[in-house]
Amino acid sequence: MTRLAIAIVGAGPWGLAVLDRVIARARAHPATRFDVVLVDPREPGPGLHDPEQEPHLILNTVAGQIDAFGARHFGEPPLRGALPFLDWARREIDPAIGANVFLPRRHYGAYLRFVHEVLRDNLPANTRLHRHRSVAIGLEPLPGGGFALRLEDGERPSADHVFVCTGHGLAERAAAEPDDATIPPYPVARLQEAVAPGTAVGVAGMGLVAVDVVASLTEGRGGVFEETPEGTLSYRPSGLEPTIFAFSRTGTPFACRPSSTLDLATIYTPIFCRSEAIARGDGLDFDADLLPLLTAELWAAFAMRRALLDLGEEAQAALRARFARLSPADAVDLAREALRPGESFDPRALIVGDRPRRYPHATAFREAFRMRLAYDVAEAREGEAASPYKHAVEMLRVLRDFIRDHVRPDRLAPASHRRFFRTVAPRISGLVVGPPLSRGREWLALIEAGIVRVDLGPAPELSRDYDTGAVVARSTALDAPATVQLDAVVRARVDTAPTDPVVSPLCAQLHRSGLCPLNGGTATGYLRVDSTGQPIDATGLPVPGLSVLGVPTEGATYFNHYLPSPRSRARAFETADAALAQALSRQWGDEAARYPGAA
Repeated sequence: MTRLAIAIVGAGPWGLAVLDRVIARARAHPATRFDVVLVDPREPGPGLHDPEQEPHLILNTVAGQIDAFGARHFGEPPLRGALPFLDWARREIDPAIGANVFLPRRHYGAYLRFVHEVLRDNLPANTRLHRHRSVAIGLEPLPGGGFALRLEDGERPSADHVFVCTGHGLAERAAAEPDDATIPPYPVARLQEAVAPGTAVGVAGMGLVAVDVVASLTEGRGGVFEETPEGTLSYRPSGLEPTIFAFSRTGTPFACRPSSTLDLATIYTPIFCRSEAIARGDGLDFDADLLPLLTAELWAAFAMRRALLDLGEEAQAALRARFARLSPADAVDLAREALRPGESFDPRALIVGDRPRRYPHATAFREAFRMRLAYDVAEAREGEAASPYKHAVEMLRVLRDFIRDHVRPDRLAPASHRRFFRTVAPRISGLVVGPPLSRGREWLALIEAGIVRVDLGPAPELSRDYDTGAVVARSTALDAPATVQLDAVVRARVDTAPTDPVVSPLCAQLHRSGLCPLNGGTATGYLRVDSTGQPIDATGLPVPGLSVLGVPTEGATYFNHYLPSPRSRARAFETADAALAQALSRQWGDEAARYPGAA
């Protein structure tokens, strides 16, 4: 019997996706022995989604769109006992759970524990799974091919192919600098200890992490949200809350997920965002070559949804046919006719941002912030099907693969690539990877209650008062300046560099050794991999037998912060499967990589 040794470093959602594909390949090749090494200091499955974490921390993906098994995507028979997340939740938690419910993350962690158990129980007879509860700190190429891993406990397992699926790494190991007055957002227990009731705390960021922080310091301390007769929420404090000063560089509130989605990825046929509309080769400019297509696609989606809602399917189809005959610029002009009096929609500004704006005083900014968040909440309540605005914005999810294919380092010019990942990609994430609708309603209630304040406006300056230990925050975009003394500031973002030796020791060693160097500076760079996750070494050559998947590759590829699932989140399964095919091909030729009966 021939043998293929696979090592999977990181046993969270991405590592499980690889194991899922190993099982499929092993079943297709019964004459090959698969030896699988699974390396993770934590229990396999949950990763950062601790099944014991606080119940107020919730997912930002609805239950009905999550399935950690790849069979459905590949058209394979399901593994014995396998269930998508929704079916598992209905069996284990409540049979009445709806498909569009955002469940606590602790339930997803428990589900991933179940997924690992199902995968383990479905290992075919030709597959052996070896667990190493340790940290991978390095790997070395072997003379005959493959790699030897170096583990923190001294073990050195070898493999023909290594998958690095370390995600955000060992984030709990990260420590603040001795002079750093900021507090990390996780773990929540440490955050709760660091922030005393009644203090003034800054929250730097307005994305998903900020939402977690605010929920932990309010609802997580016994505060209660209550429905009002007007259909809004009010907040009843527990008395243990701090006063929260939220701010970010742009001052833009997060965007809520629609109450229901159409999940059109792999179904929708783009009108403008097609590869043939883009010039071949490298040196693309995002603003000149991609942005006009994305803008036109979002405008068309907005107008066609308005036509469907107002006039029906025939009108929608006729409008689509008209768009198909137009240039992107002409399509935008036509789509503007769908706007109602007083209505505005500017997809270009949504994607790349508005010009910096000044406000007369803190009250004016607060009202602008509140109105923008309230508008988004109202549109999210309608759901994607009934909101042309949310439907158009959701196109940025549907078009992920198109964006991903054209923002690679070998496609975009270097300056445009840096701009995209530093500025545009975070804005797109803020639009379509936001929290559930409930969080927007809660923030409106917290602002009304004075618990959350946005007095500082966009991009305040922070300095340390060494006499008092406080952090002094000063506005920069208000004509009437605002200054606040903060007892502490929470870093409400996950911004660890991919090669931080404390958080990601294996990725740091890959960088130092030249096997997978970092492009750019250590704070803003990315691990150099191709579109399949194969590292490009310091000499510019691909490294066979090694795949880096998920979060550490952000920048080399676009959008890796997701839970592997079918449809728009199936790329994880596809990439792992393709890498396994390459591993089989290297060992025994191209025929070995094919499934029996494949054309």
